[in-house]
Amino acid sequence: MVAGHLLTDSEGNVTRVHGIIQDITETRLAEKAIRLGRTELIEAQSIAKIGNWNWDLSLKIIKWSAEIANIFKIDRQVAGVFGVLKLLLKHTHKHDKFILQHFLKSVNSVKNYTCVFRIVATDGTIKYISLIVGQLITKDGTTRRIIGTLQDITDRKQVEIDFKRSESKYKLVLETIKLAALSLDKDGIVTFCNHYLANLLDYDQSSIVGKKWIDFIPDDSKKVINNWFSENALNPQYINAVICKDGQQRIISWQNTVIYDEYGLIKETTSIGEDITDKQKATEELIYAKEMAEKASEFKSEFLSIMSHEIRTPMNAVIGTTNLLLSEDPKPEQLEYLNILKFSGENLLAIINDILDYNKIEAG
Repeated sequence: MVAGHLLTDSEGNVTRVHGIIQDITETRLAEKAIRLGRTELIEAQSIAKIGNWNWDLSLKIIKWSAEIANIFKIDRQVAGVFGVLKLLLKHTHKHDKFILQHFLKSVNSVKNYTCVFRIVATDGTIKYISLIVGQLITKDGTTRRIIGTLQDITDRKQVEIDFKRSESKYKLVLETIKLAALSLDKDGIVTFCNHYLANLLDYDQSSIVGKKWIDFIPDDSKKVINNWFSENALNPQYINAVICKDGQQRIISWQNTVIYDEYGLIKETTSIGEDITDKQKATEELIYAKEMAEKASEFKSEFLSIMSHEIRTPMNAVIGTTNLLLSEDPKPEQLEYLNILKFSGENLLAIINDILDYNKIEAG
C-alpha cells in the first residue's frame, strides 16, 4: 500500500513527493482467510441446517443468517421484514407456542436456554427446531447481547419418533404373547416386563419396572446374573428360578438378546422366557419313577438270586440222597418212586439254574 502527498511550486509544478509504503500482505491474507472462513461457516450451517442470530439489546437490533430463511422456506427479504422473533411467533406450531412464550419471558433472566419445538413452514411442512440461546454479559452484570442458533432437527427427530414407534409396536407384541418378556438396562434394572411375567410373579408391572431384577431370583443364581454384567458376557440361553410374591419359585427357560453401546459394552438386554415349572416337575417325577423301577428290579434280581441259591443247596442234597438210595439195590416198588424223585429233583434244579442265568443276563 502507498500513501503520500505532492509538493508543488508557485506555478503548480511538482517539486517533491512525500509518501509511505506499507507491506499489507499479511493483512490481505488475513482478510482473505476470514472471508474464506465465513464462506465455509455458511456452507457448514447450510449442510447442518443451522441458522444463527444475535439480538443487541442496547440498539434493539436483531441480525440473523440466511439459513434461517431457508429453514422457514421464505425469501430472505421477507424474513427481513418480519424479523426472527416475528417469524418464530408466526410459524410456531399452535401446540408449542407456550414453549416460545416461556423463552421470551425468561430471556433476560436465564443465561443459557435450550428447547425443542415445532414450526409450520410456508409450504405447510412441520419441522422440529432446536433453539439454543446464550447471553453476553457486561462487566457490570447486565446483558449486552443475546445470541442463539436455530437448527432444523426434523430428520433426527423423525428417526427418534420412528424408533419409539417401532419400540411401542415391539412392546405391544411382547404384551400379547403367552411368554415372559423382560428388558434390563446396563445396571440390571428392569425397564420393561409384560403382563404375563407380572402375573406369573403376582406383582403389578409398576412394582417390577425400576427394580433390580436380581431381587426376583434366588441367591444361588445371583452370582451368575451379576457376572453377566460385570464380565460383559450374556448367555444366549439360560434356565433359572424366579421368586413369586408368595415365596414360591417358578422355573423359567430364557432366550436372551443383547444391545451393545458404541464401546461394545452391554447397553440393554431383552429376554423371552417360557415357564417350564410343570414340565420340570414332570421330568423330575419321571426320573424318580425310573430310579424306583431300577431299584425294584435290582431288589427282585437280588431276591431271586439269593432264593435260588438257598433252594439249590437242599435240592442237591435231595438228588444226592436219591442217587445213594438207587445204588443200594432198592425194591422194585421203591425203584419207581426213587426214579420219579430223581427226575423231579433234576428238573427243579434245572429251573433254578435257568433263573440264576436269567438274573446274570438281566444284571449285565
